[in-house]
Amino acid sequence: MLPLVAAFALALGVRGSSDPCTLPLDAGHCLAFIKRYGYNTAKGKCVEFVYGGCEGNENNFVSMENCEKECVGKGPNLDKKVSVPNRAKRSLSLQRNGNLPKPFQGALGKVSSMKNKIGGALKKVKSIFGKNKKQGSTEGLVGTDFEKDVWSKHKQLLIRKVPFCMQIIDLGSKKAKKVVTRYVFDKNQGKCIQIKYRRPDKEYQSVKKGYIYHTNKNNFEFISDCKRECEGKQHEEPDLKAILASEGIYT
Repeated sequence: MLPLVAAFALALGVRGSSDPCTLPLDAGHCLAFIKRYGYNTAKGKCVEFVYGGCEGNENNFVSMENCEKECVGKGPNLDKKVSVPNRAKRSLSLQRNGNLPKPFQGALGKVSSMKNKIGGALKKVKSIFGKNKKQGSTEGLVGTDFEKDVWSKHKQLLIRKVPFCMQIIDLGSKKAKKVVTRYVFDKNQGKCIQIKYRRPDKEYQSVKKGYIYHTNKNNFEFISDCKRECEGKQHEEPDLKAILASEGIYT
């Protein structure tokens, strides 16, 4: 019986070890997007992976250097051939042919279900934070490339977190049918300026119906309002990276 159990452990990649280099790469159950490094036993080297921010295991290093220092040359490389006892080979043959005792069939089913759940969780992380996430449009935004990129992706969050005098200037959409005069605070000049704001149709319809449309708040109907709120005051440049990081978003 023991050789059979050992064979299943080898076949399924289940290892009980205090050496972090032999543990599987584990993203954990949370949905943060943190770059980490771990030892990949199949490739025999340290690789980058996405860590969710909680749980996981000790095969999780903050830098490639730390991972390589700890694991390279120490962790196992599963590409290398190892000798397997004949009794274990017979057990593996049973697994390949599907002729397993019912208790082991149930155990394999649970392991397969667990792998599917982990795979689903990783796909969810990638869909939320991954490279394939649909990017917002930077059209109409005035600022550095970094500011425009961040505001286009996380507009609703930044509207809530950044003081409105320091919010990015938004000229609106080129496709908008309605153009209105508005006043915005230009942080580079330290004063309010006039712009032609191309109000999105969705915003226009919301205003007509008495709804509040969640657009950039650095947008005043009267220059007197803009001056009263923003001019002659000390404004601290918002740390956009820190704001996003506080919400578990890393750029």
